[in-house]
Amino acid sequence: MANNILFLGTGANDWLIEKRKKGMFFRRYTAALINGEVLIDCGPHIFDFVEHYGDPHLLDNVKTVVITHRHSDHFCPETLMKIAGDHDVTLVCDDFCFSQLTDTKGIKRIPMPLYKKTAIGDYKFIALPANHDVRGAGKDARHFIITMPDDKELYYGLDGTWFSTSEWLVLKKHQCAVMVLDCTIGRVKDARVFEHNNMSMVRMMVKQIRKSKVLAPGGVIVGSHFSRKLMPSHFNTRLMLKCYGIKAAEDGMKIEF
Repeated sequence: MANNILFLGTGANDWLIEKRKKGMFFRRYTAALINGEVLIDCGPHIFDFVEHYGDPHLLDNVKTVVITHRHSDHFCPETLMKIAGDHDVTLVCDDFCFSQLTDTKGIKRIPMPLYKKTAIGDYKFIALPANHDVRGAGKDARHFIITMPDDKELYYGLDGTWFSTSEWLVLKKHQCAVMVLDCTIGRVKDARVFEHNNMSMVRMMVKQIRKSKVLAPGGVIVGSHFSRKLMPSHFNTRLMLKCYGIKAAEDGMKIEF
């Protein structure tokens, strides 16, 4: 049976749900569900997606929740506790995120040291350092290489700019069937290039990814975490990324691999 990744949200933190209007194109805060079992990030928009997706049982089989970092568009304590209120989950997060939970019933937290392969159930995770500063706490955002039960690999690297040298040295030893890259900024000049990718950076990264065969044959590269203010329309974003051989993620998109 094929693996799949379902994008529950594909936007940066300037997509304000209270300003959404009926019929308008909208992105929720970034989150993804792998094989219905592994949830990456759980911001405040998760259950809005569940409601509109039309599957009230979408999160029933979530066994592991991975928090990439503590920013509020990626981590909402109430969302996590609501998921864990229905069934037990294993949690990967930093000390700060765990300290924000007022109820840890049903939540088993495990440590995730950098660079070391950690097994959780049928999956294996490698945490890598992201070039994304979390204010007041240093660079503790994380990217992940996730090995599926059938040994296929997925790279999830949102909220970060470029690859750090140490991250790239690890990536070069892997072949990923799917790679999800940060595409927050369009072609505008913006100081956030020091913590997010623009399109020129993504194009250069993808060229090296393919050259170094980090992407498995037939693999897919996906761009996500799009800023509402710094990106063109979804139609133009999709065309622009297609020129680079990248799929532009949108809420509800599912990729099998």
